[in-house]
Amino acid sequence: MTADEDVTEFETSPSDAFATLGDETRIAIVEALGEADAPLSFTELRTRVEMADSGQFNYHLSKLLETVVRRTEDGTYELTYAGHRIVGAIHAGTYTRRGSLGTFDLESTCVDCGGSIEATYEDERVTVRCPTCDELLSAFGFPPGGFEGRDRDALTRTFDRWITNIVSMAADGICPPCGGVITGRLAHGSDIESLADEEPVGVRFDCDRCGETITLSVNSYLLIQPAVVAFYHRQGIDLDDTESWNLPAQRTADLSVESTSPVTVTSRIELEGATLEAFVESDLTTRTRVLEVN
Repeated sequence: MTADEDVTEFETSPSDAFATLGDETRIAIVEALGEADAPLSFTELRTRVEMADSGQFNYHLSKLLETVVRRTEDGTYELTYAGHRIVGAIHAGTYTRRGSLGTFDLESTCVDCGGSIEATYEDERVTVRCPTCDELLSAFGFPPGGFEGRDRDALTRTFDRWITNIVSMAADGICPPCGGVITGRLAHGSDIESLADEEPVGVRFDCDRCGETITLSVNSYLLIQPAVVAFYHRQGIDLDDTESWNLPAQRTADLSVESTSPVTVTSRIELEGATLEAFVESDLTTRTRVLEVN
């Protein structure tokens, strides 16, 4: 018996699951339960949804049971895991909004030229760039709802934490969108065409289940490696307080392709008189050593 067979107690088709939500009353039920601090009784839930017809309300509630809403042992109602994800998607605006804010300054200064770093948000995608250096620093998808309640300074940290957490999950073999198994490898050519032209080799993650693809530079991937984090820390730099796309050593790190079949690379990161050498194999196995220390 597989793990999937162990956990699957109820299954419906995607078309039926999404069709179940195609009603304003049902969405109101989901939102009411999402806002509640505890499970709600039938009467409490109907009151919050503001529906007078008890029979009609019961009909809509019954359509949500098992997939989105769960009835507890004491007869109250709460959201399932799927229900909480739906509430999150509603607030994120992933399926209900289309976001384009144009270009705006981030509270971040380019370490190379001292200019202001800009972010462009179009088609639910963030592009971080230094216009003075004309250098692409990062690009990633981001939900429209993520802009609510955040100023430019908060957005700078939010963007950085967003991509760092996505990379960390992928590196742990967890697909961020679907939770399935995602595998990473070194890649080159058309497999990393989303990276800057000067990047000969990059890191690519692929999920066979949902088709998610994540590409990033080798040096960005190295930022989640404990030895690299420790190297920066010894040099007085806390990676939690510095934007990943704007670290001096990462921008100037020397990347050498050691082999193309299989692909292997070496990155040399120099910082304040110290040098860290990281050797990355095709399956992303990484070995590091410090060559020089102050």
